[in-house]
Amino acid sequence: TTTSRPTSKRSSTASPTETQHKKKTINRYTPEGRAEIHKNLGVNTDTMIWLMRTPVLDKSIEFADNRISLFAAQYGRCAITGAELMPYDIRCHHKVPLENGGTDKYSNLALVTEAVHLLIHATLEETIQKYLKQLQLNKKQLEKLNKLRKLAGTPAIV
Repeated sequence: TTTSRPTSKRSSTASPTETQHKKKTINRYTPEGRAEIHKNLGVNTDTMIWLMRTPVLDKSIEFADNRISLFAAQYGRCAITGAELMPYDIRCHHKVPLENGGTDKYSNLALVTEAVHLLIHATLEETIQKYLKQLQLNKKQLEKLNKLRKLAGTPAIV
């Protein structure tokens, strides 16, 4: 009878030293490696760094930390439109407003563009129409927007 021996995971042509000393592409100790790590994050790291260095002065540390975490979790995109968020355009929206018992907890925050934030809180028909025209929301985006409007205490847009 013949018995088969387990096959090695290593290629028969590669010596042990070659497989042990292969250069890794991702290495946090080199500029190239850190660039690779940042590329793999899927977010604009310049904007992430801006968020870290520019806290909202009248807000809590919890708010500042959650704003950064949300940016990463939302892949640097608006929670409603999916548009890439730029430093000048990021608004951290309280789903339930602070004055209505809302908190700075992660689950009560969403990052949106300035135009979306204005539309969430808009009550004048003229303002609502202006931002609806500007944003051109599809049905799914409008549903998401209306959920935030309801939580904020503003009526749904039909």
